[in-house]
Amino acid sequence: MILGTDTCDAYCSNSAARTLKDVWACSFGLPTLGITAATQISDAGQDIISRHGANRPEGRPPAPESSFVEEYAILINNDVDHPRAPRNAISCRKDHREQTFGHYVTALDPQGRPKLREGFHVSCDTSTDCYSRCGVHPISGYTYVCTHHLRLYDYQGVSESLPDGYYIDEHDEFDVHNTSTGVCTDVRYDFMHSNCNSRAGASATFGVVGCTAELGWASVYCGVSVDRSGPDFLDTSIASSSFEFPRTLSEAVEVDGVVVPEVQCVDIIDCGIKCERFARSARAGGFPVPAGCGLCSPLCPSNM
Repeated sequence: MILGTDTCDAYCSNSAARTLKDVWACSFGLPTLGITAATQISDAGQDIISRHGANRPEGRPPAPESSFVEEYAILINNDVDHPRAPRNAISCRKDHREQTFGHYVTALDPQGRPKLREGFHVSCDTSTDCYSRCGVHPISGYTYVCTHHLRLYDYQGVSESLPDGYYIDEHDEFDVHNTSTGVCTDVRYDFMHSNCNSRAGASATFGVVGCTAELGWASVYCGVSVDRSGPDFLDTSIASSSFEFPRTLSEAVEVDGVVVPEVQCVDIIDCGIKCERFARSARAGGFPVPAGCGLCSPLCPSNM
């Protein structure tokens, strides 16, 4: 039984049907491949895994119980009307507030250590604005898009009294202060809403899919590129040709006069070695891991 006259506000009054819907959304309906890629190669995902006790140059990952709280809030169940994103995940920046056009700014120093991005955010009304003002994201290969009503923060933490996380918002000097306009981002963070409304349910699914993948069976996916069909990571696919060798981890790209050459791997072992090295260092231009490494590190929400 459906109550309400507006389809968008329709409410299912059958508790059993609601339960089935919730179970499906957090299990078989959860786009695990796309979300896994988002945690590794989206600007927000890279920012999250650089915190929560992580040490990137040493290859120490973040504390999974802590980082998954933020990954769930930003990359799995973000708010549709007022999405959140880490402030340091805004990679298209301007040197001066009065400028119109921006460029990609890295979040890594030459040693591969995380650093704060500097520069003013680029405003927009539509994603077409971001295409003309920011161009193509050099990591994903997709154009920048416009996210409206974005709630930015500097840091997200977890405590015993606040298990769902708390947000610290201090440094807004580079923000777009006109709240009627949007911000150019690498993905539409308001679209990163999978309809899985249970973090425990999502954690259980990734505990099965992601944590067991760490045993080694997921290595066949390392070097395989995830194709997005829209401005987010929730509707993705993998071309069968991506499983062939050699695999292209990153296409050649030029940013601010710096040419980053194409990177390929010739077998599963080579793909794993190269992606592990990229996860600890900075490529030419300060680039992080390439898009082809998005499935090399499965999302595991616990230290099992």
